[in-house]
Amino acid sequence: STAQRQDVAPHRGRIGFNRSFLVNTYYPLYANFFAALGFEPVIADSPSKQGIDQRNAAFCYPAELAHGFFHALLSADPAPDYIFLPHFKSIPLHDGTESSQVCPLVQGEPFYLTATFARELQALKRRGVKVLTPLIDLSLGLARAAQPLVATARQMGIDRKSAEQAFQIALQQQKACLAEMQAVGTQALTDLEKDPERIAVVLFARPYNGFVEEAHMGIPHKLATRGVMVIPLDFLPMDDNSAKRHMYWGMGQIILSIARLVKRHPQLFGTYITNFSCGPDSFIIGYFRAIMQRKPSLTLELDSHTADAGLETRIEAFLDIIAAYRQLLAQRRLPAPEHTFTPAKTLLEGKAAKVVTSNGETLSLTDPRVTLLLPS
Repeated sequence: STAQRQDVAPHRGRIGFNRSFLVNTYYPLYANFFAALGFEPVIADSPSKQGIDQRNAAFCYPAELAHGFFHALLSADPAPDYIFLPHFKSIPLHDGTESSQVCPLVQGEPFYLTATFARELQALKRRGVKVLTPLIDLSLGLARAAQPLVATARQMGIDRKSAEQAFQIALQQQKACLAEMQAVGTQALTDLEKDPERIAVVLFARPYNGFVEEAHMGIPHKLATRGVMVIPLDFLPMDDNSAKRHMYWGMGQIILSIARLVKRHPQLFGTYITNFSCGPDSFIIGYFRAIMQRKPSLTLELDSHTADAGLETRIEAFLDIIAAYRQLLAQRRLPAPEHTFTPAKTLLEGKAAKVVTSNGETLSLTDPRVTLLLPS
């Protein structure tokens, strides 16, 4: 929710935000900061197909949507007085890990969007619209946003004291939002554990591809309508000591930390929403699956051409596999059978290779019962 706070600040105009990437996480910070200074936040309701078609390269699906929403924002009537398009570099992690960068397409958003829509921006600039592109690096915490946001307010003609007060208001709103998310997640786990027969699916995704209607293809709804509790990963607590060495990506650190929690919890299962052409996920998904080991998980790779029927089928199959997996775990709690299976093996007797069958019989490789397979 955005505090307009027009009781303490005069109405100074309208400021537009692109409905893209990590604006989905830090909108309480941005919108409350400018609202406290008297600016009305503006955001597009839906992406423009024309804007998506104007992209100058092959982008991932979230970057396509960023083009669409930005074009819709530029086409707003009346136009906003300012457009806030930050160069966002890194996210804060609870353990203070500084390797928390966001993907290059997220970092580069102000550069390729202003290049793609240069003609539209020039027309707006002639009408007095200003584009604000501060560098925001949150690797050392949310408070690090103070300097770039206050500097931005100064560019807009706001005095430093008012800007600093507005930042404190916005910071508290952002912290309150994140705390509420954690509280909801904690309560969800408590409710889940009251009934050991229930399961919950944790959504592993970025806020901009797994938690927003325009990008997740209805996946959370498809799970929920089948009676499954759905929990976004940022509603669950990170393990402060679980940072992975050499993990450069901030979202990668969060995903792997929550993956360890899901692996340990018998009622939690992971669904990983990713996008075609996602460079970071080409590594992170491998780490994610290594953590899950034999525990079932579902990976759904999306783009603008993803078919709804395929998602339905894979989700149904995933839930069936979870049910079978849990049944097998229950059976393992029974006493072990008296006779256990012994796998076959090969050995050398002098220079002769032999095969020892699971029944203990020794055969030569030339025995007709032996089939020798040579890998490529």
